[in-house]
Amino acid sequence: MVLESIDSVNHGAGGSNVVPLRPVADNKQHARGGVVKADLEDGYLRLSNTLVDALCRTKLSDRESRVVFAVIRRTYGYGKATDWVCLEQLADMTGITTSNICHAIKSLTARDIIIKDGRKVGVNPIVSAWQDKKSHSINGKKSTVKTDNIIVDSDNAIVETDSVDCQNREIQKKDINTKEIQKISSSHIADAMADMQVKPDAAIQTPNGKLWGTQDDLTCAEYIFNKVLIVNPTAKKPNWPDWANQVRLMRVQDNRTHHEICKLFKFANTDSFWASNVLCPKTLRKQWDKLNAKLLARSSNETTANDSAANNQRYENPTARVFRELREMAEQLEQSTDHHRGGHTIDADYEHVQP
Repeated sequence: MVLESIDSVNHGAGGSNVVPLRPVADNKQHARGGVVKADLEDGYLRLSNTLVDALCRTKLSDRESRVVFAVIRRTYGYGKATDWVCLEQLADMTGITTSNICHAIKSLTARDIIIKDGRKVGVNPIVSAWQDKKSHSINGKKSTVKTDNIIVDSDNAIVETDSVDCQNREIQKKDINTKEIQKISSSHIADAMADMQVKPDAAIQTPNGKLWGTQDDLTCAEYIFNKVLIVNPTAKKPNWPDWANQVRLMRVQDNRTHHEICKLFKFANTDSFWASNVLCPKTLRKQWDKLNAKLLARSSNETTANDSAANNQRYENPTARVFRELREMAEQLEQSTDHHRGGHTIDADYEHVQP
C-alpha cells in the first residue's frame, strides 16, 4: 500500500530542536556501565498528546511496541512524517532481528498503525484509523501475516512487493482506509502545521510552540513583572512564555506598541483601584479600553489645568494686576532699604566724575 505524502501534526517543528539519535554511541555507554541520564538539552521529540494517548490504549506485542517507537524516533526525531528507514537501523535500535522486524512492520501496516509512502515508512497520525487485533480476524481465525512480501532493496529500505499470497479482501480494505486517511488529513494538516511551526523570532516558547514571544515581547513582560513587584513583593514568578505571548498578541492583533503597553501598565500600577486588579499582561489586554479611557481623561484634565493657569495669567484682571505690581514694587523697596542700611548703594562702588 502506497500513501501520498502526509505532513504529520507532529512535524511542523521542522526538527530544529531535535538532536539526532546515535544508537551506536548509546549502546557503548550502556556497555561500559556508565550512568545515562535523560536531558532535554540533548534533544527531544514533539508528539501530540492524542498520538501518545492512542499508543497507551493500543495493544501491541513487545516487538511491535519497540518497532513503533523506533520508527517514531527515526521520523519524528528528524522532523519528518515519513522517511527511509533501514532494517539494520531498526535492528540496532531495538535489538530485534531483521526478520522479526519485517514481521512486526507487516502486522503494524495491516492495522494501519504504520503507513507507507513508497519506500518511506512512518506512524499513521490519524489514530482513529488504527485497528485492533480483533478486527483482523476472519471467520473467527486470525489472519496469518506473511513476511515473504516484505523485502529489502539495494538501499536496505523497507519495501512491500506485490505478493500473490496477499488476500484480496485485505487489499481492498487497506485501499478504503487509505482514501479515508487522505481525506481526513488533508482537511486538518494546515491548521495543525500552523500550531506546530517553529517561530524563528521566538526568544521564548512552550515545547509545543503555541505560546511564544520575541525578545522585545519578553523584555516588556519583565518590565510588567517588575511593576507588579512594587504592589506585591511576594508575587510568584510568572509563566514567561504565556506573558510574552500575551504581549505579542497585543502587539500583533491589537496593534499596540511596546511603549504603549508599558505606559498603560505603569498608569494602572499607580492607580488606586487598578493597581491591585491588573497584575499581568492578560488582564491588561482585557481591561485596555477602560484603562486607556481613564488615562486619556486624566491627561485631558492636566492639560486643561495648565491651560487655565496660563490663561489666568494672560487675561489677568486689571485691578488684580495693579495689586500684584504694587506687591512686587514693595518687595523691591524693602530689599533696597535693607541694602542702604548696610551703608552701600547701588552706585557706591562707582566714583563720581567731576565735570
